[in-house]
Amino acid sequence: MSYIALYRKYRPRKFAEVVSQDHVKTTLLNALSKSKVAHAYLFCGPRGVGKTTIGRLLAHAVNCENINKHQGEPCGKCDSCKQVESGKTIDLIEIDAASNRGIDEIRELKEKVKYTPTNLKYLVFIIDEVHMLTIEAFNALLKTLEEPPAHAIFVLATTDPQKVPPTILSRCQRFDFKRISRSELVEHLTGIVKKEKIKIAPEALEVIAGQADGSSRDALSILGQVAVAYEGQNITADNLRTLLGLTNVEQINDFILTVLQGDLAQSLRLVNDFINDGYAPHQLAEDILNGLRRVLLICSVERLTDSFEIDLSDKELADWQSKLADVSPRTVIKLINLVLAAKHNQKYAQIPQLPLEMAVISFLDLDDNVGEKETDGSGRNTANKTTAQKTTNSDNKISIIDKKEAKKSLTKSIQGDGGNGKAVSLAVLHQRWPNILNKIQAKNFSLGSLLKSSRPDKIEDNKLVLVCQYEFHREFVQKKENQLVIENCLRQECEAEVGVHCVVGPVTAEGNGNGRTKSLASSESTAANSSDGNLVKDALNILGGEVTN
Repeated sequence: MSYIALYRKYRPRKFAEVVSQDHVKTTLLNALSKSKVAHAYLFCGPRGVGKTTIGRLLAHAVNCENINKHQGEPCGKCDSCKQVESGKTIDLIEIDAASNRGIDEIRELKEKVKYTPTNLKYLVFIIDEVHMLTIEAFNALLKTLEEPPAHAIFVLATTDPQKVPPTILSRCQRFDFKRISRSELVEHLTGIVKKEKIKIAPEALEVIAGQADGSSRDALSILGQVAVAYEGQNITADNLRTLLGLTNVEQINDFILTVLQGDLAQSLRLVNDFINDGYAPHQLAEDILNGLRRVLLICSVERLTDSFEIDLSDKELADWQSKLADVSPRTVIKLINLVLAAKHNQKYAQIPQLPLEMAVISFLDLDDNVGEKETDGSGRNTANKTTAQKTTNSDNKISIIDKKEAKKSLTKSIQGDGGNGKAVSLAVLHQRWPNILNKIQAKNFSLGSLLKSSRPDKIEDNKLVLVCQYEFHREFVQKKENQLVIENCLRQECEAEVGVHCVVGPVTAEGNGNGRTKSLASSESTAANSSDGNLVKDALNILGGEVTN
């Protein structure tokens, strides 16, 4: 085939052509120019940043016949350089440890090390993804690295250095490669675009650099793809987004601000618009996370420098800071965690937008409103009481970050200035318990059904002590979200602020031992109780099932 992929065509042939990694290039060039090359190197770092490329350049340089004339750079003209560059020499051996990871392959390597080079000065072994070797293979390699012959040089490359045994690490000079910055990638792509005469907008190059995630190889692969797709045309950022299924940055920003402002309906509408426009769900989640990272940094750091790579002008940054003035980092972190979970769950979802829709609803936490939602005749929520719009004593509206303060304010309004509120007696609570159960079951069917087999025992320190028959009942009731449901229903029915504490014990009066008269719920709840410990009846009651023949 005559066509050569751009990342292969523009593979560096000199250290100076390698993008970034100045700390690695400087050290190796000094070692080469002063003939102080080590016998083993370990190159660590993310994919596509030049680990294998610099390993090959090192093989060029150590065998170059004119190395001293070029300050460590291979000349590319001598016979040794031509042999290495053409790949025809048997003295440069590249091994993919991902597919050759066993002890037999390493034993074969040890046999080759014994023999002197055929045409070159040094035998150079490049072992890519070395962390994939088995423990036995590492042990077989260890002795060779410890006492190698003078004519052998090893270059080990890995994306996961934590999996390389310390015994191997201690015998190598380690170099940690860094992700290539977006500005460096754009500069590199600009030079290649000029050589290839590709018509592409600077904004599109920015998009490519962003998608490459610090990898030069990935950037060139994307550039090659878009150059073929739009050959002869002026390539815009929109062309690139359409080809790769990317979202528009402005659309992502609008979505994030809409969620933070608490507009549930519009937030869900935007999610579905993204999917209907053909954006890949996983890419949408990644773009949202990138936008949320920018928001988190703006909320957390007063003065952002170029090192954060948020890609905003001073004017845009000031505009964002104004819009996010009332948003706390903790709020953004909550949304980030939910989107991360949604991204993970997308691989299992049959409906692509469902995980993101769930994340938005969970973030706005509509079911946690202290007050009741107002609805019109059709059942639609007319009050739109999300957590971003709860009522307070001061200004009737608060942001999402003031959720805790809103609850405290509403609690005070119920309890009064003294903070103790209206006292509720156990007798009154017994009388209203069936209504309370009905309210609980309307909000959480499983919780309401389970509480039918429990018994309010007493009120201590303004807390209702509930007796449950089994430990797993108690654990279920004690969950924070379930306690909030019970407390809200108690507040609505009894007009008092009462906490909830659950214990395990008998649920009938006979087993109580303190003279209380009987179970408190309705006759339906009494029938559902299992005084003899019948777990089947309790399970049917909680799950709303029935026994079939």
